[in-house]
Formats: sequence, C-alpha cells, structure tokens
Amino acid sequence: MWAALQLRASATTQRVLQRASDRQSHRAWSAAPGERASQPRGGVRGEGSALEAPAAAARRGRFDSAGELDAWLAAHGVPTGQFGMGQAKTVEELHDEVQRGESALRLAAGAPVREVSVLNLLLERGRGGQVLVEASQTRPDGRVRVRGLLPLSEKMVAGEGWREAAVRGVGEELGSVLAAGWEAQLALFEDSLEVVRTELTSPSYPGLRTVYTLHRVRGRLPCLPEGPFETREARPGGQLVTRWEWRARPAEGGGAAEAGSGTGNQA
Repeated sequence: MWAALQLRASATTQRVLQRASDRQSHRAWSAAPGERASQPRGGVRGEGSALEAPAAAARRGRFDSAGELDAWLAAHGVPTGQFGMGQAKTVEELHDEVQRGESALRLAAGAPVREVSVLNLLLERGRGGQVLVEASQTRPDGRVRVRGLLPLSEKMVAGEGWREAAVRGVGEELGSVLAAGWEAQLALFEDSLEVVRTELTSPSYPGLRTVYTLHRVRGRLPCLPEGPFETREARPGGQLVTRWEWRARPAEGGGAAEAGSGTGNQA
C-alpha cells in the first residue's frame, strides 16, 4: 500500500467498522467496497445512557450548534481547547462536517469516536508512474499545511459510492483548472480498488479518536496541466489555495499522510 495513502501513526486494521468525518451522522460501511449499512444522519450515535452531556443535544442525537458539540466533547474528555491551533481544525469545522454528512460521532466505552470514509484517487500520467499529489494547502487565514505525498482525497458523504465521490472530488478540488467536458476524459480503474480500515488520533482534531475507511483507486485525467499548478476554492473568509505536483509513485509499505478532503481538507 502506498505511503501516500496510509495514515500516519501505525495503521491498525480495524475490527467493527466505525466511521465519521465531522458533520452529520454517516452510515457505517459494510465490508464490500462501495456498500454501506444503514446509519442515521445526525450528530451522535451512542451507547444508551452514555450520551449525556449536554443532555439536550444527546437526547436529540445531534448538535444544533458548535457550542453544543464543544460541550459534549469536553464532557467526554476531548481537549477541544487544542482545536483551531496550528494545523488543527476548529470545533465549528467539525460541526459543519457532521452536518454535511461527511462524518459521524459515536461513543465507544464512554469516549467519543469520529468515523470517516475517504476516497483516495491516484491520478496517474505517462508510463513513468507519476501520480498527482497535494504538495501544500494555504488556508484563508494564512495557515499553511504541507501535504507531501497525499493524492486527491475526498471525504465521502452518507449514501455515496466511490465512483460518485471520485467524480465529485475531481470537480471540487481540480475544477478551477479543468475545461468543460472533463468528465468524459476521466477514467477510473475499478480493478485497482482497495478498501482499508484504520484508526488513529486525527491531527485535524487532537485527542479525538478517528476511524477511517479508505477507498483507494487509480485513475487518469489527460486534460490536467503537465507541470505543477494551483487550484483555488472559495471558503469563508477567503480562498483555499492548493498546490499540486506530479511525483514519482512512492514505494509501498511506509508511513503516511492523513487522508481526507472534500472541503479542502485534511481529515
């Protein structure tokens, strides 16, 4: 498996699928690629009486505001004071992701767990095995995140298959440099599809356990620029600027970059 596709911090192939990304309750994925088991949309799935703080939000099974979510996380031991610091995302961003259906939150042994499904698309070119990767991202507030060897990655929303996520991801992340009709040129190689489950503490949300289901697939898009390029996406407060580069395919089996995207994204 590619270094660029694996998650930093040793990947432990997961037991029962857990998934989430930050906005509305996702649906858990089944073992078969592209399939999911039913999961309610909303904010929290829990263990009965373990869903307590704040009580009102827990009873509703979702959070109407970032403040409610912050209180619930803090009451269950997540250090939300670290959110929004350095390269970490804010509680507001987490709340937005859960509301969009890009992730789900649940309680496991009394601790919050975030569940996320991610589509990693390895866009290749030429015969030399080069792959398109995100070199860096500059957020609207000026913070820069060095991405290294991360391929195009998209958080999958509830009810979405890997093909849908791939097309949506290309459009959202690369659309600013693509001409009309690019969809007809996009080739996705289904026989390359891999599904990997892994768990770690996300650098996007320090102290919050995150379980990822990664759908990795190869593809080609001939109309992409031949050299390094930048894309721009509108974000609250400005633009997200992403620098893309073509890099040699990394050796299999190594450490990794955290996946995720969809909203400009680290997972």
